[in-house]
Amino acid sequence: MNPGFDWDRRREARTTALYGAGEYLRDHRDVDFARMIAELVDRNDDPLLRTLDEDDKVSTAQMAAGLAVGGDPATLALHDDDDVLKNALVARFLAERRDG
Repeated sequence: MNPGFDWDRRREARTTALYGAGEYLRDHRDVDFARMIAELVDRNDDPLLRTLDEDDKVSTAQMAAGLAVGGDPATLALHDDDDVLKNALVARFLAERRDG
């Protein structure tokens, strides 16, 4: 899955692809999709130093991880101040990925 295309100025193709991968992982196992999402959400870089594009990519991957572990898309779209639900679902996704 490509992280973006020059012609995808509003990042719609990337967002749709990542969300689709997350939805797919809800009911299927796919090491490549899971690894791709995990690599995007489990980064060690400083979020304040990311470009807007990189920040968007990480945020979209976090939503995909949440979808993969059964998060409700409408609920995930609602942002609380600390993204508590999304962060909990991302942590669960990463833990399940590490556990096998």
